[in-house]
Amino acid sequence: MPRLPPLAPALTLIAVPALFYALFLTVRFTIADSLARSGTVESITQAIQMSPDQARLYLQRAELAPSTASNDLRRAAELNPSSPAPWIALGLRAEASGNLKRAEQCLMEASRRDAGFTPRWSLVNFYFRQQRWDAFWHWAQTGAMIHHGDLKALFRLCLRADEDPLFTMKRVVPPRPETHRAFLELLIEQNRWDHAETAARAVLAHARALDIDLIVHVCERFIQNGRPDPAIRLWNGLTQRRLIPFQSLDPVAGLSLTNGRFRFPFTAKAFDWRPANVEGVILQQLGPDGRLRIEFSGRQPANCALLSQTMPMLPGRRYRVLYQYLSELSSPGCRWRLLDHLSPPLTQAASGSQASFELQVPAHQHMATLELISRHEPGYVRPEGRLEIESLQLHLLPY
Repeated sequence: MPRLPPLAPALTLIAVPALFYALFLTVRFTIADSLARSGTVESITQAIQMSPDQARLYLQRAELAPSTASNDLRRAAELNPSSPAPWIALGLRAEASGNLKRAEQCLMEASRRDAGFTPRWSLVNFYFRQQRWDAFWHWAQTGAMIHHGDLKALFRLCLRADEDPLFTMKRVVPPRPETHRAFLELLIEQNRWDHAETAARAVLAHARALDIDLIVHVCERFIQNGRPDPAIRLWNGLTQRRLIPFQSLDPVAGLSLTNGRFRFPFTAKAFDWRPANVEGVILQQLGPDGRLRIEFSGRQPANCALLSQTMPMLPGRRYRVLYQYLSELSSPGCRWRLLDHLSPPLTQAASGSQASFELQVPAHQHMATLELISRHEPGYVRPEGRLEIESLQLHLLPY
């Protein structure tokens, strides 16, 4: 039986040339890549001569050399059939030259080769420029449904195509929490408060903890704009979903005050308490059992607001403000103020002491701010010592 030659030398005869060829290709690719980074037509052309099968090199040269761009883009498409980039570039060139039919064909070809967002975004922009609205809305909707990144640019374009945000919401915004949030943020950026409530309610339907501040911000803007009804609806949506710990508001039922026992930490937003930062005064909540402690150094400003809350109220109706407190102040000087009405001074009193005052809301006024103020009373020095507000109630009085 003939003796076989050793295997190792035979493998070496095969492997060594293959290794040198691989090394040659690596060096050639590295040099071509270095030339391409130089960013000139000449260097990229040299890179193509060294590595003629790289589609990206033809795309680079097409950007720099308009005279040969069409040929380079077609070659890039041949080398990388799944890439939409050459077809998008061909479409844009055709559109710029006025060949709209060819432009549309190229962009559609890009969408067939790649099922992602980029080709659809190109079609959206093309149809927007051509004002072909049926096709625009079709591709806007298709693109939005498949894309899970930032869609604000698409939404901006949609709001330029149709000024009614509700149309974009119904037609394009996908039913996903992150897209509803992005659309609401865009309306806020553009001060489009006409439909911000609808967008905020869409966010609220699937709200997470990270959405609370955004919805409360919308509440605040409605309050600032004198629109209590949408603010109340959003606030109540947060309370009903237990995203904030407060009770729902219902001015008709007399429920206008939030956090009246001071049990929950102040958020300083929307319908909750807003403590002021006053030099010489320390405000402290005393925990879940409720009450608010205020300590005066005697060096506070002569007149200042300490605490405030904006409340929805019924125009023309009478209310009673009832409060329990403890005061060890050295002199009177603290009062509640609501509209133009002042409570009696909070003089020294033991824990559980009650006091109240009444007022009537002017006609056509739907909100008012309740404040705890400190002001210099004639004949007294500035108060010093401790004041505790144990609870506060607002009662809607019958007709």
